[in-house]
Amino acid sequence: MGKKATVLFLALILGFSTLVFAENSETVQTQTYDNAISVNVWPYLGAFFNLGYERKIIDNLSVRVRGFYWGLNQEGWGLFGYGADVFFHPQNKALEGWFLGPRFDSWMASYSKDNQTATGALYFLGLQAGYRWVFEGGFEMGICLGGMKNFSASVTSPDANFDLDAPFSGVILPSFDFELGWAF
Repeated sequence: MGKKATVLFLALILGFSTLVFAENSETVQTQTYDNAISVNVWPYLGAFFNLGYERKIIDNLSVRVRGFYWGLNQEGWGLFGYGADVFFHPQNKALEGWFLGPRFDSWMASYSKDNQTATGALYFLGLQAGYRWVFEGGFEMGICLGGMKNFSASVTSPDANFDLDAPFSGVILPSFDFELGWAF
């Protein structure tokens, strides 16, 4: 009888320990994040400053809004603007892993050179794809490549002799993001 009781006792301990380990392994999940704030690092070398906020909508879809400012006045042009991105995450880990989707940018431009002044807006649509890593604690780093094309532009000037065409008309521009930020 003692051997049967010992075997039964060991079987019960083994069964309960399996349940305990299974419960612990389920509770040790990687943290998922619903929001991220990031900056696109590489353009800072050219005085191009930007900030973005991304929000998870569902596991495989997120939306990001961006604002930017170009700190240098090049050939009379000054530039600031905003943009929005929709990211599809095929791995169903929003804000993390592979993503792809459309991009929209609106550049607000001002021109002042040779006694001519003008203001204008350039509107771009594009596609992009990339990968984002989210490390323990929320630090995130991502890289993204794509292209965008100007689909609309408006330039207005109080000067009757203003004859400058809107820049980037009919040209596909590359888009490149190398972002660092914080997911929460």
